Amino acid sequence: MRAYQTDVKLFLDYATDPAYDLDAYLSEGTTTRNTIRNFIQWRTRAGIARPFKTRHRTARTTPLTSSRQRLELIKTVAEAEHVALSTRISALILLLYGTPVSKICELTLDDVNTTPARTTIRVGDLPAPIPEALLPLFHQHLAERGTTAP
Repeated sequence: MRAYQTDVKLFLDYATDPAYDLDAYLSEGTTTRNTIRNFIQWRTRAGIARPFKTRHRTARTTPLTSSRQRLELIKTVAEAEHVALSTRISALILLLYGTPVSKICELTLDDVNTTPARTTIRVGDLPAPIPEALLPLFHQHLAERGTTAP
């Protein structure tokens, strides 16, 4: 929110110049200047200024890993028997569901539901199924929970 307020202030300072060019303002600044688009649209809807079309900002980032790399990481973690099982399970939850580590640390046994048909883990609003190939690791972790030293 603070960056947005700064952008609005910069825009208003810039706009007080009678010769300002909105296209130039948006194109010569940092990408945070694109947040001013909402303000420009609000000014138009409020009848304060004439309509002005601005482009939607397109993300300039790419995913940190491709799907193929992520699958390779999942395989590596699943097979890394030299790594503590709890660490591997945490890494799998991160790789499978994109759950932040802070949320993984808050998971409890109540978040895991095992039925004869499937095993799910609640990492969001809905329970997510655990892939069948990884069930032995998850079940082993649940069985060993609390029986080993940290």
